[in-house]
Amino acid sequence: MFKQALAIVAKDLRVEFRTRYALNALLMFALVTLAAVSYTTSESSSIAGDSNLLSALLWIVLFFSTMTGAARSFVAEEDSHTAPLLRLAASGTVVYWGKFVGNLMLLLALGVVTFPLYVFLMGAETGNLGLHILGITLGAVGLSGGATIVAAIVAQSAVRGALFTALSFPVLLPFLTLAIQINAAAFAGMPMAEVAPQIMGLVSYSGVLITTSVLLFDSVWR
Repeated sequence: MFKQALAIVAKDLRVEFRTRYALNALLMFALVTLAAVSYTTSESSSIAGDSNLLSALLWIVLFFSTMTGAARSFVAEEDSHTAPLLRLAASGTVVYWGKFVGNLMLLLALGVVTFPLYVFLMGAETGNLGLHILGITLGAVGLSGGATIVAAIVAQSAVRGALFTALSFPVLLPFLTLAIQINAAAFAGMPMAEVAPQIMGLVSYSGVLITTSVLLFDSVWR
């Protein structure tokens, strides 16, 4: 199963490096949103010192950037008519893990590019950098877990983009609330112990979401 999942990841990465559709969509949306946010808030010096607002704006950028590219993980299979072959070649569990890892790699790349630009453009202090890294990494895991199964659900719909965001938001809202709290504490320079309940909550929620997705994915995918 592990080798099959890695084969799906490798296939998706080859396709992505040829077309760069999802990566370009993610990065372009993130850059445009960052520019708009920094431009409209540059006049207010209070925002750079408001850790809660800084964290909320960061996750707005990351969440909606994810929505622009993550749906492609299954839409591309349907558009290229390779979905039936993938259903024959691998089980639903294998497909889920392969797509999950591919989405996770894209979102981690998005975080690596977006966070330094966000801090620079907003004129904010990084605070607790280690906690930022932990929050964004756990955030990427949760977003990937939820986005992967929702993308499979909406892949055959005619209104994929709007439906993908509409279905993803209620599933990921509790997770986003916890992630915002973690990064708000990081911007404020708090130690990790101060947000240990939020970290455990985020890990638990992500674990339940991914486990449920694995159990249900075969029915959804087939």
